[in-house]
Amino acid sequence: MLKYQQWRQSAANATQLKIVEHIWTNPGISRAQLAIRMGLNKSSITRSIEELQRQAIVCEMDESVDFGENPKAAYLWGNIAQKKKGRRGRPAGALAINPKLGVVLGIELSAKMFQLVVLDAVGRLQHKQRVQIPKGQSLVFASRLRYAVQCAARFAEGERLAVLALGIGLSGIVRDQVLIYSDLHGVESPVRIEESNFPFRIVVDNDVHCCAQMQLLQNNWNDYRPLENFLAVLGEFHPVIEMSRGFSPLGIGLAFVLEGK
Repeated sequence: MLKYQQWRQSAANATQLKIVEHIWTNPGISRAQLAIRMGLNKSSITRSIEELQRQAIVCEMDESVDFGENPKAAYLWGNIAQKKKGRRGRPAGALAINPKLGVVLGIELSAKMFQLVVLDAVGRLQHKQRVQIPKGQSLVFASRLRYAVQCAARFAEGERLAVLALGIGLSGIVRDQVLIYSDLHGVESPVRIEESNFPFRIVVDNDVHCCAQMQLLQNNWNDYRPLENFLAVLGEFHPVIEMSRGFSPLGIGLAFVLEGK
C-alpha cells in the first residue's frame, strides 16, 4: 500500500482526489451517486474506485470492516434496512474511507498549554490529552507552536502512528495558513505558518471553525440525514497571563454553518 501522502502527490490527475473528498464527506455514497455528482460515467468511477481500493484508501462498508457503533453504518449494513424492507442486505456498493488508513492529529494551542487529539481516518476519537508548555517555550507564539508540534510528532512516533495530516486550531483571525491577529497569542502582525517547517501536512484554522468542521464530520457518520445548518459556539477561559495584557480572560467564538459549509 502506498502511504497516503505519497499517493496524494503521485495521483495522475485530480479525479481520484475528488472521489476521496466526496467519500470523506458522504460516507456510504455509491458509485452511481458519485458518477452523478462528479459528472463522470460510471465506468470511469469504477476504475478509479478499484485503484483506491487496491491501495487500501477506500473500502466497501460491510461487516468485515470495523466502523464502530454508529447509526449510519448500521443502516448501510442493513440492520435498519432489514427492519424497514423485511429482508437482509444493505444498499449495494456503499463506500467509505478505510478507517485503518491512518490518523489525523489535532492541536488546540493556548498560552500555557495545548490539547492534543488523535482521530482515525473516519473521525473517531482515539486519544486526547492536555500538555503543559514549559515557561521558557510559552513566551512567544512561534516557540509555543513549535513545542506543541514537536510533542505531537514524538507522540506519533512513539505510538507508531501513520499520520495523514496535522490540524492546528488557533484563537484569533486565521486565513490561508496565516494568523492575522490574536489577542491570546500576542500576534498583531500577520504570521504565516509554513508547512515546510513541520514534519506533517498541516491545516491551520480558527479554533471555532475547527470545532464546526469536527461537528460536520461527526454528523456525516452519526445521522443518516446530516445536520447541515447550525451555529457553533466555543467559549474558553484562559489563564491570568492574558489579563496582564489588559484583555479579558474569557474568549467566545462563533461559526455559522449553512448547507454544510
